[in-house]
Amino acid sequence: MPTDLAALARDQLAKVLRNGPEPAALDPDSDLADDYGLTSLNKVLFLTSLCQAAEIGLDRFTEDDLAGMRTLGHVIDALRSHARADEPAQDPSVERNAMFTGLSAFHLTPTDNADIDEKRLAHLVTRLVAAGVDLIGTLGSTGNYAYLDRAQRDRVAKVAVEAAGDIPVMIGIGALCTSDVLAFAEDAQHAGAAAVLLSPVSYQALTDEEVFGLYEDVTKELSVPLCVYENPRTTKFTFSDELHGRVAALPNVGAVKTPGVPAELAPARIAELRSKLPSEVAIGFSLDEFGVGGVIAGADVWLSVIGGLLPEECMTITRALAVGDNERAMALSNRMEPFWELFRRYGSMRVVTAAAEQLGLIGSPSLPRPLRGIPESARKEVAAALEALDVRV
Repeated sequence: MPTDLAALARDQLAKVLRNGPEPAALDPDSDLADDYGLTSLNKVLFLTSLCQAAEIGLDRFTEDDLAGMRTLGHVIDALRSHARADEPAQDPSVERNAMFTGLSAFHLTPTDNADIDEKRLAHLVTRLVAAGVDLIGTLGSTGNYAYLDRAQRDRVAKVAVEAAGDIPVMIGIGALCTSDVLAFAEDAQHAGAAAVLLSPVSYQALTDEEVFGLYEDVTKELSVPLCVYENPRTTKFTFSDELHGRVAALPNVGAVKTPGVPAELAPARIAELRSKLPSEVAIGFSLDEFGVGGVIAGADVWLSVIGGLLPEECMTITRALAVGDNERAMALSNRMEPFWELFRRYGSMRVVTAAAEQLGLIGSPSLPRPLRGIPESARKEVAAALEALDVRV
């Protein structure tokens, strides 16, 4: 099966268009019919030739699948979904790596009178499904997992997995005590998690050996991949690359989530980290302002907070990256600079919470005490940032 499905799709589409555009000039977000004048017959010819070239049977797609292929980006996403499903089951490392690609969007956990607002939670997840994100992040730092008890976490996990349908869900399992982490891991797997996310949470400062021991204890009890979550701003623990390498060599580790760095530093950062990791372990960049630069430099997945709030906008960026239009992807990311500035001042979780409240996606106030929202002056900046992006829900 060809590996560069995006380039293959561009080539096949260019062949059936009357004006014969260069494949590289094709916009993945332009409507095939309205913008490119693709007739129903030509769409069938395009998809038939593309599926033959990609070695994927056209009969694998339902009528709803075909109707949903309105843009080149939609077609590429559909092909990749079936390509992942066709990968050999006997090589689990490949399956793990395939899960950690594209956009992983982390959503909030809406609360209502200090309890979980399940209706709004399900709506947040279905927005991610409709946008076509690659992986849904539940109970990450954005989801305030540390402020929820075991029963609440279990409900959040079950609601998210049910609402996600066929989209894989990665569930956070962090806690102070290893015994609690193991309990949360068991609950997450029973709920249907496709992967789990674990950061070294602590009250007393942890040593490298204690952190390694945490992951050693947890990974041997897992039946799903684990993403190592390095979040020094919150946990106050910084991984050395050597420790990353030791942890990544444990069974069932599928990815490392590491803080992003500016675009000019990203290639060297990724190369150094990659040299310490097993080849099957994916690298993901967090810190949204550096996500696009990280993927351009070779990171496998953008692990995104803003993606949980603005999935359509972030999938437009992800599709541009998928077809090699790095300049456009970076330009679209730069349009979000007002959010990046707010993130730097107030933290991403508080900012996306305020934005979600303004968009009516969650109630207000929604942060668990003692957490409080951003000041009114900053809320006006959030409103201006949303307006500048013409966000609609």
